[in-house]
Amino acid sequence: MYKPGSARTDTFTLKNGVALYGGFAGMETQRSQRNWVANKTILSGDIDNNDDNNNADGNFIDETAADISGSNSYHVVTGSGTNNTAVLDGFIITAGQANGLSSTDTRGGGMYNYTGSPSLTNVTFSGNWALYRGGGMFNIYSSSPTLTNVTFSGNTTTNYGGGMYNYNYSNPMLTNVTFSGNQAASGGGIYNDSSSPTLTDVTFSGNIATYDGGGMYNYDSSSPTLTNVTFSGNSASNRGGGMSNNWSSSPTLTNVTFSGNTATSGGGMYNDWISSPTLTNVTFSGNTATYGGGMYNFYNSNPTLTNIILWGNTATNAPGIYNNSSTPNIFNSDIQGCIVSGRWNSACGNDGGGNLDTDPRFVDAASGNLRLDFGSPAIDSGAPSGCPSTDLDGLQRPDDGDGNGTAICDMGAYEAGQMICSVEDDKTYIFNHQSGVSIEISDLGSEPDSQLFCLYVDEMETNHPNATPGLQTGRYWLIRGLKNDKQTNASGFTLNLTLPTTFTPDANDKVCRYTGSGQVWDCGQSTITGNSITRENITVLSDWAVGNDVGPTSVKLRDMRAHLSPSPITWLFAVALAIGLAIEKAIPSR
Repeated sequence: MYKPGSARTDTFTLKNGVALYGGFAGMETQRSQRNWVANKTILSGDIDNNDDNNNADGNFIDETAADISGSNSYHVVTGSGTNNTAVLDGFIITAGQANGLSSTDTRGGGMYNYTGSPSLTNVTFSGNWALYRGGGMFNIYSSSPTLTNVTFSGNTTTNYGGGMYNYNYSNPMLTNVTFSGNQAASGGGIYNDSSSPTLTDVTFSGNIATYDGGGMYNYDSSSPTLTNVTFSGNSASNRGGGMSNNWSSSPTLTNVTFSGNTATSGGGMYNDWISSPTLTNVTFSGNTATYGGGMYNFYNSNPTLTNIILWGNTATNAPGIYNNSSTPNIFNSDIQGCIVSGRWNSACGNDGGGNLDTDPRFVDAASGNLRLDFGSPAIDSGAPSGCPSTDLDGLQRPDDGDGNGTAICDMGAYEAGQMICSVEDDKTYIFNHQSGVSIEISDLGSEPDSQLFCLYVDEMETNHPNATPGLQTGRYWLIRGLKNDKQTNASGFTLNLTLPTTFTPDANDKVCRYTGSGQVWDCGQSTITGNSITRENITVLSDWAVGNDVGPTSVKLRDMRAHLSPSPITWLFAVALAIGLAIEKAIPSR
């Protein structure tokens, strides 16, 4: 653990051309050998050595701001005046306490950036606090840091931006970032004020706003771009459990899910005062509010919704969309409550065509799996153009999900599987959009009324709900063999199935079929290659997964024994890319 000094104004100061790397055990000879997760390198603001957490679990990390005790550093790290050559990689930033008398010292408990744009990778902000703004990170005046594989957890402010606050054209770039359990009056995860960050592969979960914007709050022409983002379990006492947009803030959202978020108005999203976001392939489900379970639009806020699913949300008034002096434009979307007796309900907004009001048939909405199950009406029902190239799982779009020979975008954040029809004996079919699953047909079946006509393969980028440890490889496939009605299971066929692997398989790795009973899987192997496993003579199709070190029937793990290793000594390894000090203490007042 490292501390910036003994005075509250002391801080670790980043410098241009200097890269700092943490996560070493002390025996490495190359930077690539470090493990920043196992070998925690902690930058702590607990300069008086009395935070509650130190006495609780002894890990010297404040899990929440409530662990702070006494008087800590105002800013653990400062990146003011830097560019992307100032690098921080492999650290935990914790126990910052920005509650000083000056304006600067009430912002950015974990990190403070004034016209600073450093590069942060493999960094965790945990248990930092700010009196006014930016419990975890504060960015002001065109500060646009680049964040990759960063976590904001348990950070708090009494005002705006529990995890991060961006002000005055500060547009950070976030990739693979998580905001979890942060808290603020508004913007529990992020608060953007005249700032428009870019977010890719970002998760907001369990963040709290005591007023607006549990996950994210956008204010005064803040229009961030969000791609492959999830908002789950966030809450706001007033408006926008997942996201709140105000004063001409119109973000662009693609492949985004809102689930389990709560607020009084707009459980998933709240749009106010000429805020008209553009949403493409976004799913709202399981959100709760008094007004507008999925979305609330107020005062000339007219969002554009394309390929959207709004289903299974709850509200006293309008479980799907609630509009007040606003008119959304809706295209090729499945909106609950918007078609009554076969006619479009104009209270939902403008009907742009291709809209549905029918159960989208999620795989398991109750467990948070909002992928489309086989036979969903949302499959191949999206707009004929403008489809994103991939879905929230990173799988290719569009796919031909109904076997008619034309690939059309699905509704919602997830693209369903591919269907190939008019299949033939002694032919092999490769499903490239499903990671290259290969099916070789040996026999279609002898009975014309039940023989195999179509193959359907859908990759799920999550563990099967009944997967035991050896099958928890992060994905499984729904595979079906269908008769010529494209709905009913075929019978009497025989085929060989090849599943791709993310590791080099051996004799203990198998292709496994879920039997439909508890956690019992039927596993077998015929041949292997360096990156695939084949199982021959299959006569029944269902859910399939790769089994890593499993037995032939119920999954059984190979015996594994722990090996003790010397206790690592965590140390700080700094690489200077230019002449200058790696760490300084004091920062100039602003």
